[in-house]
Amino acid sequence: MAAIKYLVWFSMLCWIEVSVAEPLCTDQPEKLWLPRGTLETLLKEQGYRVDAMDATAGSCYMFRGETPEKIPVQIFFNPTNGLVVELKKKSEVPLPFASNGLISPG
Repeated sequence: MAAIKYLVWFSMLCWIEVSVAEPLCTDQPEKLWLPRGTLETLLKEQGYRVDAMDATAGSCYMFRGETPEKIPVQIFFNPTNGLVVELKKKSEVPLPFASNGLISPG
């Protein structure tokens, strides 16, 4: 019976780890990445409020902030080309992303 408890506990830990895992954005070395400030500037020019722009363990640039409509978002970018890899938001209001994954101009 104890073995079953441990198996259930271990399964729950694995599920939690997978559910909070960050995306993998690139396998390219950092010397080939765009400067972090380039994406941050582009976001600010389009009205986003930037709270944080960091590199992640999954080789992404991770942006945390608000859209021009004041919707809290977390966006993971491929740092080699600026494409959106994953978007997490606290609203179902659509965000202004172009079909190619880049943030669309104004």
